[in-house]
Amino acid sequence: MSVALQDIIGFLPLTEALRTVASGVPNPFPADLFNVAPKNRIIGDRAKYIRIGGERRTSSIATYGSPSRRRTLKEIGDAKVRMLHTFEEIQIDPLVMLQLQSFEKYQQDQGMEWLQYQLDEAAKRTVNTRIISTASTLRHGAIYYDATGQLLPNSSGAARTIDFNVPATHKDQCNGNISASWALDTTDILGDLRNLRQYAKQETGLEFDTALYGINLPRYIQQNPTTQSYLSRNSGMNDYILQSGEIPTGFGGVKNWIPVYTSFFESDDAGTVSEIWDDDLMVLIPSISQPDKMTWWGMFEGSFPVPKTIDIQRDPMGAQNAYETMFGMFSYAIPGHNPPGYTIHYGDVWLPGLRNEKAIFMADVAF
Repeated sequence: MSVALQDIIGFLPLTEALRTVASGVPNPFPADLFNVAPKNRIIGDRAKYIRIGGERRTSSIATYGSPSRRRTLKEIGDAKVRMLHTFEEIQIDPLVMLQLQSFEKYQQDQGMEWLQYQLDEAAKRTVNTRIISTASTLRHGAIYYDATGQLLPNSSGAARTIDFNVPATHKDQCNGNISASWALDTTDILGDLRNLRQYAKQETGLEFDTALYGINLPRYIQQNPTTQSYLSRNSGMNDYILQSGEIPTGFGGVKNWIPVYTSFFESDDAGTVSEIWDDDLMVLIPSISQPDKMTWWGMFEGSFPVPKTIDIQRDPMGAQNAYETMFGMFSYAIPGHNPPGYTIHYGDVWLPGLRNEKAIFMADVAF
């Protein structure tokens, strides 16, 4: 059988790698939600903080010269905090190890690129987990995961729940402050926002300044006669919503309107896409920056002991010095011998901390 010379000496050129699916999950949420203050870095995975109320009563009127009246003291409570924790590993096989040790640049590059890709993807998974757990906290006031530790988009199939105890009066129609469905042309949307602002001040004294909204809200605002009239008198806002299809800054007295309906993640290894945000959901939150002791949100980081060496030590104190404490995300590699290679361990210790459960409002605006 004859074979063409080109088939013997020819070659196929390699093109650059093609990523068919973008890595990472969308993060449309305010960046301040993910900042970790030094005071929120905790040794281990458990902590407790003190909860104090504010005095909002008035003093009692008394007859001049009469005895003083004894008042009841304000209660002081506490809240226990336990971090979420991930801990995974990836195996580096002997072939990659040999490539990395090779004197041939092509072999080294091949090994380095493969290893860097795996490390980048592991880091992405860790960051994805923080984003989705934060989104779930804002969406549900809770974080759900199944028996295998996989985060869930809602409570269906949950084996464990971290519930921040947001009151029922801060969900759905928010104690009647969503007066009617925003899908109806007759609903006073601006009036509902004023009522919610009043209710928020009564509940905590905090004013919300940001609305995180689902995909249907711009349409409800555009088709409502009252808001149409409002927008027609604010040309900048009107132009913005017409050109972008999104709700403009300052609409209805709310400083920031942020579309978060792009939030999703793959909830299993089969690539099932799970959306986090409901189409008719509006979550109202205050500014992250607040006066002392009024901070309603905090991203917490716990700590984990990471080995610096695997050498055998003669005494316990020597063994203790073989570890260092890492806060939040961590990783380390351990060489193996059966077969040769090494294992990369990585993980995180963290918690999206909704410290004041009355600070947010999860409004279903169409019902």
